[in-house]
Order: sequence, then structure tokens, then C-alpha cells
Amino acid sequence: MAYISTGSEWTFELIQRYEHEIARIAKDFRLDTYPNQIEIITGELGWVVQDFLSAGDPPPSGGVSVGDTIKVVDGPLNIRSGAGTGYSVVDVAATGAVATVTAGPTSANGYTWVKIHGNLLVDGWVAFDFCKVV
Repeated sequence: MAYISTGSEWTFELIQRYEHEIARIAKDFRLDTYPNQIEIITGELGWVVQDFLSAGDPPPSGGVSVGDTIKVVDGPLNIRSGAGTGYSVVDVAATGAVATVTAGPTSANGYTWVKIHGNLLVDGWVAFDFCKVV
């Protein structure tokens, strides 16, 4: 087995090669691939190459705030580990489920996402498009 890279330097060509190899392997296993996303977890400052950035989804258009109580109106609704359809499903909320918004809103994948906490639900992110404030 040969490594694609053994150094710590990243170039546009190297990223393209990784992307090509990942797509090739995913195709063999009949898996979908998704666009790359940068997520800041530690809050540390750093540098990125502007060529690899894009504006992403527009900011959400309000309608929900931290502290609001929301109700699922079009369930079952996936509760995910992060704000976006690429994150894993950690629970499912039935139509009528009620929760409190603890973070957000934020936009991803064409939806407005909020983080929720509910008594009988695992904390996570839901697409507010399928909920209403109560």
C-alpha cells in the first residue's frame, strides 16, 4: 500500500487527489460523498487557503431563537449530531414532540437548523423547517 502523502504540506493538487481517491473508493462501496466542510472545534486561530473556501448557505431568516419552545409538525424528524444532513442521526422526534432551542439558528443544506433539548429526546440538531414555535 502506498500513501497519497507523507508530509504535512497541503496543496490544491494534493486535496484533489484525496478527493478523487475517496470518490473512487466510495463508488466501489456504493456510498455517497459530500462536499468538504471546515468546522472549528477548538476555537484556536489558524490559516486556510482562500482558494478552498466558499460562502456556503445564506444566514437563516429568523423565526426562532435560543430559549424558544418548538414543536415538530412534520415528523418523524431526524435529530442529528450537528447542523446539516451530513451529520449522523442520534435520535428521531415524532410529530408533536416538544423541545427547547439551545443554539442556532444556522443554515446548512438548504435548511434552518437549531440545537434542541427535550425531556425524552437526545440533544441534537433538527431542521426547523419541519417545526413551529409554540
